[in-house]
Amino acid sequence: MDLLFKEENFGRSFQDLLGFVDADMEFGFIKSDIKSATREIIKIVGDATYQLAVADYQAENNTELLQAFQYAIAINAYRKYAPSNDLKHGPNGRLMRSTDNEKSPFGWMIDRDNANQEKKYYKAVDDLLEILSDNSTFTGSANYTKLKELIINDTSQFDDYMPIDSRLLLLKLQPGIRLAELQHVKPILGDTLFNQAKTDFSNLDDAMQISIKGLLIYSAMAWGLARLSVHLMPDAVVQKYMSDRSNTKSTKAPEKMELPLAIQKFQEDARFYANNLSDQVKALQPPEAPADDDLTIDMSDNKFFTT
Repeated sequence: MDLLFKEENFGRSFQDLLGFVDADMEFGFIKSDIKSATREIIKIVGDATYQLAVADYQAENNTELLQAFQYAIAINAYRKYAPSNDLKHGPNGRLMRSTDNEKSPFGWMIDRDNANQEKKYYKAVDDLLEILSDNSTFTGSANYTKLKELIINDTSQFDDYMPIDSRLLLLKLQPGIRLAELQHVKPILGDTLFNQAKTDFSNLDDAMQISIKGLLIYSAMAWGLARLSVHLMPDAVVQKYMSDRSNTKSTKAPEKMELPLAIQKFQEDARFYANNLSDQVKALQPPEAPADDDLTIDMSDNKFFTT
């Protein structure tokens, strides 16, 4: 696998990318994490798209695309490397590193920095996907074409429900959207309407479009909250808390009951739109005509007769 980094002058180039690491970072220490981070990015954009950056790197063309790839890989590699480097791994087991001029951070500081590095990585990938949005090699990749087969296939479709502003989150939500299509939307619409929704969604009734999108989006978000990192979610979903150990604002994962409650709320919103959609489909269907044997008049009531 071709990498976008080399051992020569690695420390300086790595620092130029991230800004906050020491320039004496040795390539050999983090090489395996760079390989792992590179494989992750290839899974997202496809190998053919990654090879565009490799070509720029080998030709020494410092393009915006190459820089975006390098930064996303570097920040992900560092966040993989840093936790193990916090401790000294020697013949006597794991020991805390300490010098006369430096002190080991508190646990909450490490947790906050880990969350910050994770968010930086997600933002870096989103920036990369923004650059690739009009690139024919990327838009022809398997991950992208599978996304476009779904009814919800663009972040703008979320705007009226809950803006996510993240192409990466949308890609990660693909399985949840696909499951919601088959498990919730198709049984309500039936085969004919569902096929129409998949092939020509814009020609459906406006109110039905709103219900279908709401059902898919809130179902997918409930699916995602149970399976994806909370740091991938919009800030409005993951509540910000004040740390009880510091006056500095910090973000932490929801408490044990917060996440299930958030999932439950999304499920309730999904049910609301499912009920709306069901009513809209029923309104399209003509009332059933009574069977022939039901076309009789009940004349058993004696008040209709005189004696």
